[in-house]
Amino acid sequence: MDTIEYRVNEVAQETKNHVLTAREILQHAEIDADLHFLEETQPAHISFQDNPDEPINMVPQMRFKAEHQLIHYKVNDENEDTRHRRRTPRQIMTQAGIDPATNYLSEVFPHHLSFEGKPDEPIDVHQGMRFISVSIKPTPVSGC
Repeated sequence: MDTIEYRVNEVAQETKNHVLTAREILQHAEIDADLHFLEETQPAHISFQDNPDEPINMVPQMRFKAEHQLIHYKVNDENEDTRHRRRTPRQIMTQAGIDPATNYLSEVFPHHLSFEGKPDEPIDVHQGMRFISVSIKPTPVSGC
């Protein structure tokens, strides 16, 4: 069986497999496939961001590059994104323009979790998460 030579981020790699997935190519190059996605840059330009397990027919001298996976989530129904897999409620609110001194963060999807009093607790951020901010300021009560 012939060896196929290819490059990932300009680092030489080789395989005897004629078909690999983007995930396998990243793993073989010792790149975390959960934090990155693969793009073919030669002979074609193809992104495997949304399909890391799609079979790739390997040919000699292929070129790939690994890109950081962008995570999309919402805060108060506003779109946000990050390349960081772990964020604190303080970081999430600050990025969304919310003052963490007067608000706390609650996750509403996929779980219902409150981070009240835990502004620096790390959260594993995943695609499609939804958060809301909750004011910790006292609510004025109108008199009778």
